[in-house]
Amino acid sequence: LNLSVIYGLQDQREEKVTELNNFLSKFPKSKYVDEALLEQGKTFQEMGKFREMQVPLKRLVGQLNRSALVPEAYVLLGQSCFELNDLDAAISFYKKVFEFQPESKDRISACNGLREIYIDQKADAEGYLSLANSLKCGGEDISNDDLTFHTAQRQADQGKFTQAIDGFNNYIRKFPDGNNLLPAYNGRANAYVQIKNYSLALKDYQSIV
Repeated sequence: LNLSVIYGLQDQREEKVTELNNFLSKFPKSKYVDEALLEQGKTFQEMGKFREMQVPLKRLVGQLNRSALVPEAYVLLGQSCFELNDLDAAISFYKKVFEFQPESKDRISACNGLREIYIDQKADAEGYLSLANSLKCGGEDISNDDLTFHTAQRQADQGKFTQAIDGFNNYIRKFPDGNNLLPAYNGRANAYVQIKNYSLALKDYQSIV
């Protein structure tokens, strides 16, 4: 196991994976099996092998579910599914983290992963807030007002201007006196400009003045 650490420090990831495999084959009942499986998953992640990283991690959560490393393994499984664009599976793995007693870092990572999916990918601020509240994601002090605006703005930042307009429409409808009302009109106007709907853009710009 120590040799795999040395390979890792030398950025020899293929050799590290091979050495971890050797360790797992020779010492299947070692108390360090969970650490070896987790390290193997992390190494595959560093190599960009997101499907391969799931194999040791699923073994960890399936066969060693009393290990303290299980929550972190579920976080990594969520991240691997996200990279493979399997968002529903990613959500399921992130939610599994909360069935245990995760360390603060694993709880935060899972919450951040869920937020990235719901806000950046699904543009579903309400869905995220509902889930975050049910899971008791710590530190969620952002308001529904701010999160709804942020969701629309993220779509604009990603060049998804039609979706951004829908998001700003949703914000303006839900929060007619909201804290982000003027930025929402401005954001919608900018999005209209990008899709060359100049008349509606002008109308929104006039609303700001």
